[in-house]
Amino acid sequence: MDQSAVAQVLSLLSNMLGVKKQQPIARKPSFDEQMAAKGWYRHPDGVYREATPSPTPQSALDQFRFKMGQKDYSWAKPQLLKLFQAKNYPPLTQYVDNFIQAGNQYGVDPRALVTIANNESSLGRSYPPQTFNPFGYLGGAGETVNQKLNAGFTSIPHAIDALTKRFVRPGTPQGYTIFRTNPTVSNLQQAYNANPDERDRYLTNTADLLPFFGD
Repeated sequence: MDQSAVAQVLSLLSNMLGVKKQQPIARKPSFDEQMAAKGWYRHPDGVYREATPSPTPQSALDQFRFKMGQKDYSWAKPQLLKLFQAKNYPPLTQYVDNFIQAGNQYGVDPRALVTIANNESSLGRSYPPQTFNPFGYLGGAGETVNQKLNAGFTSIPHAIDALTKRFVRPGTPQGYTIFRTNPTVSNLQQAYNANPDERDRYLTNTADLLPFFGD
């Protein structure tokens, strides 16, 4: 009996006995595969980037809104963790709970301060660590390096709390008030750094984050 005949006999016996063919178990796509399906690929430096950058990121930036005034920002934690993973776990990863806690306390979207940190220090990768200031906050009114770094923070959690509170505290600069009313990417940039020479760099850096800031 040839092999095809044997296969037919075995198939017939299986049907008679009610033996069901075992279905292969579906494999869950890896994180790299999930990102690739969205058009993002891991580069040698460990950072995910679009294969072909959007030619008009400004439209997406104009449409995005941070969510201010909420009491529970726990929904933002998975977004931040995915962002930190895609960025190859930068130093600020370990403070994700501090961002959420400060957001809950002051009703400020924690993604706003993370966006600032991404622009100012690549999420804690590039800043003088003794300053505890990966947010580029200018502690003094002058333009010297020391004044820019001397914000008086004693720890990263202290900086996260103080700068999140800055969005809502009485007497805060007008830019923050405008941002609370209309929390766009552009208004966030105007609130903390209105320098027009840095606008393009800021918008490019922020566009890199939006795929992780989904609803």
